[in-house]
Amino acid sequence: MKKILIGGSPCTHWSVIQNAKNREIEASGQGWELFKNFVIALHKFKPDYFIYENNSSIHKNIKKQIENELNVTLLEIDSQLVSAQRRKRIYGTNIKGVTVPEDRGICLQDVLEYGETDRKKSKTVRVGGSGSGWGNKHEWDMPNKDRVYTTTELERLQTLPDGYTRGIPERQRRKSLGNGWTAEVIIELMQHMNIDKDEEIIVVSLYDGIATGRYCLEKLGFTNVKYFAFEIDKYAMQVAVNNYPDIIECGDAFKVRAEKWCIKEELEQDAGD
Repeated sequence: MKKILIGGSPCTHWSVIQNAKNREIEASGQGWELFKNFVIALHKFKPDYFIYENNSSIHKNIKKQIENELNVTLLEIDSQLVSAQRRKRIYGTNIKGVTVPEDRGICLQDVLEYGETDRKKSKTVRVGGSGSGWGNKHEWDMPNKDRVYTTTELERLQTLPDGYTRGIPERQRRKSLGNGWTAEVIIELMQHMNIDKDEEIIVVSLYDGIATGRYCLEKLGFTNVKYFAFEIDKYAMQVAVNNYPDIIECGDAFKVRAEKWCIKEELEQDAGD
């Protein structure tokens, strides 16, 4: 049996989209408390492998402290290497042999359902983009001057299957994709794990979103996965369960701080076997 911990704490408090007054630039505050849940889970769960993700725009002071807490060197990967979307993120992992992936040469035109574009890549898929209910047309949300991206195109930009987010309101589909991971980046990291395809795997996913981590494991061919998801957004949780009904939803990530967190019995049972 192997254990995997994955997660990317919300970047709201750390991102450059915050104004200078509100942006956190030190390892303290609300953003750091959200990150600490990952560290607490790391110490409690003691995974064989872990992957932590966040926005590359966070301040260097916070990046340095994350490296200290996880005992890793953060790796910056731009999703445009494996997709048609520019999306710079940092990854902290103990998986050996991971590197920045080679450019696959995927262009924006390759993922469009219809029409033409003069851009090689899209901007980063956003949480509050046009078509998700905010109503503002912005270059970031448009493949050309005539329209915004379809939800299917946004799924493709995040390298997820067509229709992966169906079953929830359109606005929430776009929001969940903007909050999510680029699946093929995670696959690039996970493929270096030394785990047999049929070996039992227990996964703890903090801030799970739409279960992109579960999709990545499936695409890599792992067949015996027990997946504990910590998430509070009801629409993201619905997408996760729609795709993977066996996911065990555990609620708020702060629950990892409790003595009786939801996978304690699972771990004790495995230890006794």
